[in-house]
Amino acid sequence: MAEELTKKAWHHVQGISYGELERAAEQALAQYGDIIELPMPVSEAHPPLPASSRAAQFSPFAALGGFDGMISEAARAAGEAGEGE
Repeated sequence: MAEELTKKAWHHVQGISYGELERAAEQALAQYGDIIELPMPVSEAHPPLPASSRAAQFSPFAALGGFDGMISEAARAAGEAGEGE
C-alpha cells in the first residue's frame, strides 16, 4: 500500500490529477511506443562525452563560483577558533 501511495504522490507537485497523469502517459506511449524500447543511437563521428568531462563543461557558468573557497576558509577559521578554547 505504501508503495502505491508513493507511486501516486509526486503528481501533486505538478498540480495535476492522477487521471490526467495516466492519460498523458497513455498518450506518450501511443505516440512513441514504437521507438521507446529501441537502443539509443551512437554516432561514430561524435563519440560520447566521458562522464568525467560532462560536468566540467558547465563549470565556467557555476552560479556560486568561489563558494567552495569560502567554505574552506570558514572551516579553517572555525578550526582555529576551536583550538584556542
